[in-house]
Amino acid sequence: MLLFKRFGFCLTLLLTALTFAQTPSPPTRHSFLQPGDSLWTEISLEKGDVLTWTLYMGSGTGSTRIALESDAEGKQFERRYSGEPIEIKEEFKPQRGGKYRFQIKDDGARGRLVDFTYWIQQGPSDPVAFPPNAVQRLATKFANGDRFVVEYEFVFKDTLKFETLRKLELPPDLIRMWTTTPLGDSVVASSTVRRWTGDASKISLLGGASPKGGRLAFRLELAPPEAGDMTVLLAAGASAPAWLPKDALITVVHTHDPWGAVVVPPFGRVVQTRRAAAPDFARAKFALQSLRINGADSLTLAMMSLIYTERDSFATVRRERLMQSMAYDSVFLTGKCTFSAPELHVITAEPLAGRQDSVHGDVVSRLSYYVHNPVGPEVSGRVYEWRYDEARVAMAALPNEVCWDSTVYPLQPQLKSYAPAIAADPETITLTPPTKFSKPRFDKQGIPYVNSSQRVLGLFFENTTSDTLYLVYSQPRTVDQTIAKQVSRWPKGARLTALVLLFAALIAGVVGSIVYFRAKGVEQRRQKASEELAADLEKARSAQLQLLPKGPLLMAGLEVLGFHQSMQQVGGDYYDFFPLDDGRVMLCVADVTGHGYKAALIMSNLQATLRALAVPGRQVTEIVSALNLEMYKRTSPEDFVTMAIGVISADRSRITMVNAGHNPVYIIRATGQLREVSDGGIMLGVLESYPFLQADYPLYAGDMIAFYTDGIPEATLSSLHEMFGYDRLKRFLIDNHSAPIADIARELLNEVTPRGGQQIEDDMAIVLVRVKP
Repeated sequence: MLLFKRFGFCLTLLLTALTFAQTPSPPTRHSFLQPGDSLWTEISLEKGDVLTWTLYMGSGTGSTRIALESDAEGKQFERRYSGEPIEIKEEFKPQRGGKYRFQIKDDGARGRLVDFTYWIQQGPSDPVAFPPNAVQRLATKFANGDRFVVEYEFVFKDTLKFETLRKLELPPDLIRMWTTTPLGDSVVASSTVRRWTGDASKISLLGGASPKGGRLAFRLELAPPEAGDMTVLLAAGASAPAWLPKDALITVVHTHDPWGAVVVPPFGRVVQTRRAAAPDFARAKFALQSLRINGADSLTLAMMSLIYTERDSFATVRRERLMQSMAYDSVFLTGKCTFSAPELHVITAEPLAGRQDSVHGDVVSRLSYYVHNPVGPEVSGRVYEWRYDEARVAMAALPNEVCWDSTVYPLQPQLKSYAPAIAADPETITLTPPTKFSKPRFDKQGIPYVNSSQRVLGLFFENTTSDTLYLVYSQPRTVDQTIAKQVSRWPKGARLTALVLLFAALIAGVVGSIVYFRAKGVEQRRQKASEELAADLEKARSAQLQLLPKGPLLMAGLEVLGFHQSMQQVGGDYYDFFPLDDGRVMLCVADVTGHGYKAALIMSNLQATLRALAVPGRQVTEIVSALNLEMYKRTSPEDFVTMAIGVISADRSRITMVNAGHNPVYIIRATGQLREVSDGGIMLGVLESYPFLQADYPLYAGDMIAFYTDGIPEATLSSLHEMFGYDRLKRFLIDNHSAPIADIARELLNEVTPRGGQQIEDDMAIVLVRVKP
């Protein structure tokens, strides 16, 4: 009965999420370096800290200078690069504590795309007393688009479970940070919390104990709407919880990054890709087959079958709609109970719930944008502006499962379109926030719900060129002013005239009403996002090739070799192999849904998490369960990962494997016999928890193990105009099992690679293992 309720609840929730689809997240934001401007990040570092930074720069028209300077040691380095795209990754270790500014300045006439990410591994610097005993003043100069961040990091010395750390609550006003702008407006910092166990450079969601303790960071961020000299003030707020450590490490970061950009490929290419992408029925059937093999009961199979069927049906509807029209989704305009929101390129939103005591008045949110072509001046297409109130609700028991409920807010979408604006004359649009707000929590049919509804302003660019363009945008902050403040800034003559008119009206007997204006609160226009994970994903894209193992792994009793090739610049296929401290060897191959940039980011997170989890003594099923939880929490519902993972024992006599919805792994004996391995469970990221199973297989001298992704068996053979297929793959491995594994891998990829310069249809990865005598 408990199992029935659990899967019935998951099924109902999934169907609700599919029927009432919420607005998807926009593409990853990049920085855009305007001509003559500079991007910079100023970081407080101490001796012993390690700053790891990565930099990607797109095409430009002139040279770009990057420099690192310190107020304590002066210029650390300076380099110039041409307008060609470039990727850099380095580490920096300061010799003295101080402020270090990383600056990027472009001398070109058109600007260029820039991605700068960094990670600070704090050294053994002296911690500070917490909370501060007196108001601290940090004087700095702000420019338009600046952000100022202060982060307190608390280190727990003892072993700490992540579940315990997650339950530790911090008051949002634990530390107060604010500034007063040159025009006299008070701007208050927003606060967020980060937490992890173990090494600070590796986020871990594992529920088990970590020998390195736990860490918790309290982050405060300011984004003033005006430029000028300002003083940031820090002061103790609410009482610190008794369990909070009394010392903390502090990082101060000041960033100038006024313009962002999203990469928009040609619209026709996007539509054709989606038209060709039919739902993956085979993968769903294979997952169900794995459940049957692992002894799942009939009730579980029936519930999971319905889930897969509904997911595939939903994908089919969306695909058919794209085949009927190359324009935006018309259902979004006409539907009153359901809608499928377009994949907006830029989104800004105002909360509709939980702020009844806020006073907005006529505060206006602004969004400026234009379209940039990095290879030429010609730009065509339309920019669509979407406005709607989105009723985002979730069950209190599952706050991350957001769906749309028309009973909370009826859908009243508005749509406008514009010709693409240019850099010399950006388009500026506004969104008036609401003045009435719904309750942040409510009950429906006895079930408590969390209300995170929002008013959305979004942009969708229909790129009709054959080039990949950039939609460049900025979100300037605005602070509402009282009449008293505005009048105080009038010229003296204007103030005197207004006073005379007022007294004349009173003497004439005109009874007027006195209008009282309450001071308006600051309207922060920043979305609260998990910047830390986004930074990790950005680094994964720029360093994907460096993450894959270099060359063969030769060690006692084993020879391991991996090959990878992607259909785009980066891909979602991933393999890894590395020895563990106890003599065992970890092997895996994974396939992330989709291709290109997004899949590569997910892959990079998967690789970092696996490396953090793979410690001596940990069972394979524990590792897979933790990976599944990470993928479930960190990816969208339509994203999932198939993985085959194995650990070879120290004496090379057996391999322990888990197949999480991946293609079968083949063990080819020295005698030529082949065995398929498909035990394990479903794909990673589908359900929050799942009872994955592992299986042991004996190994003998001369055996070969083949891990691969579906890009190999599903490759189309040019000569036969049909797929290579699993039967051909098995026959190829059997016929060549005694050859050197390097020759096997090269010959196999040569078999499935199209001739005549034609691109491959899917990412490909393969790992071959030979057990040596």
